[in-house]
Amino acid sequence: MNLPISPRTMDAICLEHVLPTTGGTYLFNAPSSSLAGDEKLRDMKDIPVIRGYGSLTFGIGLGDPILSSPVTVMGDDGVPRPARELSPQEAQALDLARQYLRSLPPEALDILSNRPADSQMTLDQLAEYADKLHFQAETALRRLIDAALTINPNRLLYLDGDGRPVIRERAAVVKVAPIEHRAPNPFADVDPSLRELALSRAGGYPSARIVFDAGGRVQLGMPPALVRHLESRTSEPAPSPRVPDGITGPERFGMYNDLMARIAEHHQEVRIEVRARGGQHVETFKAVHDEHGIRFTDPRTGEPALFPAETEMIQATAWDPADLAAVDTGTAVTPLPIVRPKGLTVHRTYGPDDRLSVDVLGARDSVPANFLDQVAGLGADAGRSVVVVGHPAGKAEAARDLARAQSLLFQRAWNLQHGRDTEPMPMVIDYGGVGPELSGPAAALGAPVLRRELGTGLDIGVSWRIVGADGVVAGTAQKGVPQDTSVWSGTPVRANPALDIDRTMASYLSMSMDDVPALVAALTVDGSTLKSLRPAVDALPVDPRVFAPQMKLLDLLDTADGRFEAGIDYLRRVEGGTVQALPDITKVLHLGTDALDDLAALTLGTMDDGASRSILAAIRKGIEGVAGITAVSTGDQAADGAAREQVYRQMRDEIFAHKDYLPGKGSRTDYVRALQGWAQQLEEHRDVLSQAALYVTTCP
Repeated sequence: MNLPISPRTMDAICLEHVLPTTGGTYLFNAPSSSLAGDEKLRDMKDIPVIRGYGSLTFGIGLGDPILSSPVTVMGDDGVPRPARELSPQEAQALDLARQYLRSLPPEALDILSNRPADSQMTLDQLAEYADKLHFQAETALRRLIDAALTINPNRLLYLDGDGRPVIRERAAVVKVAPIEHRAPNPFADVDPSLRELALSRAGGYPSARIVFDAGGRVQLGMPPALVRHLESRTSEPAPSPRVPDGITGPERFGMYNDLMARIAEHHQEVRIEVRARGGQHVETFKAVHDEHGIRFTDPRTGEPALFPAETEMIQATAWDPADLAAVDTGTAVTPLPIVRPKGLTVHRTYGPDDRLSVDVLGARDSVPANFLDQVAGLGADAGRSVVVVGHPAGKAEAARDLARAQSLLFQRAWNLQHGRDTEPMPMVIDYGGVGPELSGPAAALGAPVLRRELGTGLDIGVSWRIVGADGVVAGTAQKGVPQDTSVWSGTPVRANPALDIDRTMASYLSMSMDDVPALVAALTVDGSTLKSLRPAVDALPVDPRVFAPQMKLLDLLDTADGRFEAGIDYLRRVEGGTVQALPDITKVLHLGTDALDDLAALTLGTMDDGASRSILAAIRKGIEGVAGITAVSTGDQAADGAAREQVYRQMRDEIFAHKDYLPGKGSRTDYVRALQGWAQQLEEHRDVLSQAALYVTTCP
């Protein structure tokens, strides 16, 4: 059979390739006469029908085309393409399957599972189907091959014949959720009457549902749009808070399926506490099971709950109205006061108590004021802050702005994770076109990025794109700043277990590096606590260089050799977030050149003092290089002189490579005077320090 699949209409696909059965939908690509002896069709009918859900099997002539399609490889031009040429039959089968799936609305995909035609398989193999197809895969429990499980058990759902979540021992069917679902938000863009219709189903909406969110979190129970619809009702009757055989005292569960199975046994309200794997912070949620189904919410905001993907503790107790106050005073800690890094300009504040703002990183003239006014209006309408990074990529200022942006976003993300904040993370605007260096760290902290791109060739216009966490551009470019609510709206997501860091450490990391009295006080009072919390900093989704100065001060706190004092003295010279004075090497050089690296670490972070860092690196190269020449010298002055010149060239190259960090030639006096003064004090290093002063003076 050789059918022209593309372009196709849905009517033609349904007429020629779809067979409805009592077991679900059977998609095939062969003459109808071949179905009589089709073993795949016979096997499909053997799987129990699950009330309230649908299933899809790729049958004869398709051979599970999406799953078996060859993997793609990246070409030299950066465009993905098949690893091999598809045969006409493969291309046709793949096109048919894709067109059929594209034709299904999100509401249908939400209750649809793929039933692979394989007679038996392991859970890991079933997960492969789900991940390739981007919707759930299922099989009868009796067809399951017992094998060691390598996937996250929170991806598993066990259902009985009535579509209720149950423990494995009572299940008829097992489903595996994909890591990325092709339709994670059903009912979001439909008429409210359709939501009412979905919620009025006998027995409630099919709530045996696990969907991994794009932010790395997990939806449980009914879809978020239906949860919001129910929560918005003013006269929704409350179910009985306690039932005799329901959840009363604390009960622990090893996976989300078992939690939902227990909640599904009775109409009840449940308090749920979850700790992410490796996390220190316990998150609290509320579950309600009533005639509409099972829904989960964040009790502080009423928003649909988003759970950690990997867990080490799941506990449930009966909900008590007093629990809301306990949540507010228990898991919600005092928010951090936002400490804006020096060099950041607040263009405008808005929202409740002026908590929201448009913060600008870059010179005042790097971003037009009318543009800032425009995004301030969009941010205010969407109820979210905006962070604008104005410097273009490749500039020293851009590197400094990256650190400052991450520091600010870290504070916002920590407050969202731990505090009472209900606003989503800020929209980050990459006005200078920094690219993945900005979008990667921003998205790791849960903030979307809107990138400004300049055209090339004949297309000299400006376009805008949303960039994902992996730096991949999402959607098509728009000529003007996108104003769609889908771009600007957002949901508060307490999404990152790495942000489960103690408030004492979070407060220390947020301090301004030129507030030396506050830094010293924090280290004096909380030094031992901060040291014990140090490992958690390494797991933060932030460039390690951002908090390198704070961590280095912590490392040097108990030293008694002058390094801590030299570091504090250096920080006292910070003004407005920048430094134009070198750390005093005379206090530490007697300890060896490694001590210079300790001082260099203090130049990182939101100050990003690349000038001092390059001079310290040049001095180290000079001292070590000259010492090496002296150690192997044979007394040949010409050879030693040539070797010294080579060392000096390396010093020069180090300083010249960071010329963008140095102030103008007329403003380098403090650097030169310090180097010349040290040359007089440190006789053994006079030549090296004099050379460093020369290169700072002559650097273009």
